[in-house]
Amino acid sequence: MKKTISVIALLLCAVFGYAQDNHYRISGTIEGLADGEVVEITPLSVITQPSIARATVTNGQFCMEGSVDEPTAVLLLIKGTYASAGFMINPGCDIRFTAGLKEENNIKLGTIKVFKDEKVENSPLTDQLKAFIAEAGGRGHRTQEMCDSMVLAHKDTFWGAVLMVSLSPVPMSITKDQFNVLSETAKNSVQGRAIHDFLYPKEWQVGDTIKPFELKDEEGKVSNIFDLIKDHKYTLIDFWASWCIPCRKEMQNIKKYYAAYKDKGFNVISISVDRDRKAWEKANGEEQVPWLSCLDTMGAAEIYQILFVPALYIVDAQGCLVAPLNLHTDKLRQHIEQLME
Repeated sequence: MKKTISVIALLLCAVFGYAQDNHYRISGTIEGLADGEVVEITPLSVITQPSIARATVTNGQFCMEGSVDEPTAVLLLIKGTYASAGFMINPGCDIRFTAGLKEENNIKLGTIKVFKDEKVENSPLTDQLKAFIAEAGGRGHRTQEMCDSMVLAHKDTFWGAVLMVSLSPVPMSITKDQFNVLSETAKNSVQGRAIHDFLYPKEWQVGDTIKPFELKDEEGKVSNIFDLIKDHKYTLIDFWASWCIPCRKEMQNIKKYYAAYKDKGFNVISISVDRDRKAWEKANGEEQVPWLSCLDTMGAAEIYQILFVPALYIVDAQGCLVAPLNLHTDKLRQHIEQLME
């Protein structure tokens, strides 16, 4: 009898999208995942969002908890890999996730780890999302027209925003016209707010203060960005990746600027957005930069919503922007020369 009541309560929670207790729990087992690996969940979005919960694997299992006020589409990720699985969480849910890991060859990234045979239990909303995806033509055969039609059919609920991101062949191509089809309810949902922030981003201006974040160096020391820049007149913060050819070409130019102005207070910090630590270690060794170079394991790129690399910020000792964002080649050189001369 108790089991029957629990199932009914779970279904009611999924149908109405709320519960008196907004707590959620996600536990599971991922075959092949070593102890010490980090599992996290982040809201599904057009761009990467900060994680809202994370857990360290112990004896091959993990468990993480948190709270949400409304149904939310999320991605479960393994830190440092390309393994990801999407599902729905909602207030009061207790979800069980199981999967294995396999290696795949990617043309751009080489050998990567991805999930296989993933299974999400105790999540009626996830079952509904899968049904929507199947109705829209499955993962490999849907068209933009199919996606638009499905979104229009559910524009008055949170599903409209969830489907807009989940079904779009290229989420980053979502337009303002498509977004404005949604009702205010859908726009104000978790996924709706994320789409809005992508389409109407905050414009960084010279004089703005950067957001705080932390970095962990190769020895494991964690430092706040403001502590790393306070003793330098100007610091160039360079988000890059091992696979990004323009990043590595620009880095050769930055080396010249650093050599010319380091004694006058010019500093550089490189932050790699690589998910593959080995790829970063290899590229970092090849570049042999004479300044602090870190792999982004603390979510800096998520905080700054980095869409493309290289992404370059020049700040003063207080963390204020002193040049327009993402200057490159000659324009970057000119601004650095003006600041340092």
